[in-house]
Amino acid sequence: TISHISPISVLFAYVRNVFARNFRFDAAAWRRRTRLVFEPDTSRTVFFYLQELKKWNRQINLTGSDDDLFVLQQHFIDSLSCAASPVLKPSARMLDIGAGAGFPGIPLKIFFPELRMTADDAVAKKVMFLRNICRSLALPHVECLAFRLGETSAASVPPLAAFDVIVSRAVGALPHLIALAQPYLAPNGVCLFQRGQHALQEVQEHAEEIRHSGCRLINVQPISLSFLEHPRY
Repeated sequence: TISHISPISVLFAYVRNVFARNFRFDAAAWRRRTRLVFEPDTSRTVFFYLQELKKWNRQINLTGSDDDLFVLQQHFIDSLSCAASPVLKPSARMLDIGAGAGFPGIPLKIFFPELRMTADDAVAKKVMFLRNICRSLALPHVECLAFRLGETSAASVPPLAAFDVIVSRAVGALPHLIALAQPYLAPNGVCLFQRGQHALQEVQEHAEEIRHSGCRLINVQPISLSFLEHPRY
């Protein structure tokens, strides 16, 4: 007997197995650390997101690749690694700077529906995609803004001092990114910036600037995944 295996089932199994293999936790331990639960409904949501991303990518450059495996590994799973940080609370007010195709904000929002997320990008067409995918997925408590941080002339801007967590993935130089984020951080707010393989060197080079900014470096956490040539941070 040959049974039909849906793409959703394959996706569900793949994502679950990647996390189990790369982080070497049993399911209960992984849930305790990241609070991620891979349910079939979640997998369907992720599958729809990937399909919409491919469709829009033909018109505007969102990810640089239409390959499902590439997007899933390099973007989606990498975004979810933010959940390993204890600073991300499930009901936080979160700002995603330079959200682009929605990484890391939308994957985090899918797994943490109570997040109150503002996604910001300077490119209006990318914000159109973000608004479309959030509306199609019926994601609650999401605002998508076409706005370049640091400018004050836009009609809609994120509120100042309003966000518990500010995330950003491989956007700009670290001192500049900190300067952009600071006005929007709530008291006791934190920045969770995803950086590339040279993050440790970057932090060392800009240690003085980080200190003078008034921010305090809490942790630089390596994320090693089997499909990555070098760890990310």
